[in-house]
Amino acid sequence: MSRYDLEIDDRGRDDARGLERPGPRPTTRYTPQGRQTPEYASWERAQRAHDAERHQDSRLPRDRDRDRERSGHRREYDGREPRRSQQDRIEGLVVDVAVYRAVAYRDASERHFDAHPYTTRRGVNAAIREGHLEERKVDGPKGKTFTVLTATRQGAEVAGRVAERRGWDAEQRMWSVRGRAADLRHDAALYRAVQSESEKLRACGYAVRRVRIDAELRSEVASRTERARAQGKDPEEASRRAASELELPVQQGKVVYPDAQIEHRDADGRMGRTNVELATEHYRSGSVQAKASAGFRMYATAGRAATSVRQMLSGGRKSHGGRPYEVYEI
Repeated sequence: MSRYDLEIDDRGRDDARGLERPGPRPTTRYTPQGRQTPEYASWERAQRAHDAERHQDSRLPRDRDRDRERSGHRREYDGREPRRSQQDRIEGLVVDVAVYRAVAYRDASERHFDAHPYTTRRGVNAAIREGHLEERKVDGPKGKTFTVLTATRQGAEVAGRVAERRGWDAEQRMWSVRGRAADLRHDAALYRAVQSESEKLRACGYAVRRVRIDAELRSEVASRTERARAQGKDPEEASRRAASELELPVQQGKVVYPDAQIEHRDADGRMGRTNVELATEHYRSGSVQAKASAGFRMYATAGRAATSVRQMLSGGRKSHGGRPYEVYEI
């Protein structure tokens, strides 16, 4: 059935029920800044109200095949979650990139734009035009390149202003860096690991409020240590105290840092922390086992890295609960 036939069929059904159809779709949907025009927003609200009235009658069930043929989207809105405007999606993307330092274009599309290529490209372009994001090409597995997104200084400032409104802690740090390709590749993979762990926490009823990456944790401990040294106090004691407050383990007198630390709260407002480590096949066995024994949630990219990390942890040691250490693949 063609798009024209679908439209004629819908009109006939509306006329039979006496439903008033919205006016013609405005020709301009977005401003040059990537924001939706008021005219299009008004038309879209009228269209949604019309669709809701048309489908509320149980005798006229929603035809998902018809909707899919009309829209052409890879994913269809199912009504279980509130609709997100394009501006809200772009804002959420900028915050994510500033929190994690780098996000792969593919992951940005999946998380913020329902994996729709055209909507993703338009949203990312709008953020770039605003001066909030930049694109970088980095080498991936098997010699292939992929695109990552990083935040500009202006983008990090914007993210800091809107993050609390989007559920982040007021102290959440935002990053604006142009790191080495290897660092960006690691940060992009870490984003997937933290997102995976965050989904597990949310499924258990926790609200993720803050994410600290290793650079922030190291800086916090170092600043407290140097402050104690300047005041004539014991720097090692200050370091241990800072590690204890941040729930970082100390092994053989040294603080063990995760790649990221997730702060979360339960329904009663009690705060907890989960440490996440993204291990690679280049890790030494002792380092992997030290972090696993410290209770870090171990992640690795699928394939050779995950196999290598599991082999390092298969030396007969068990986790604190007596079970073998688990390595999650991303």
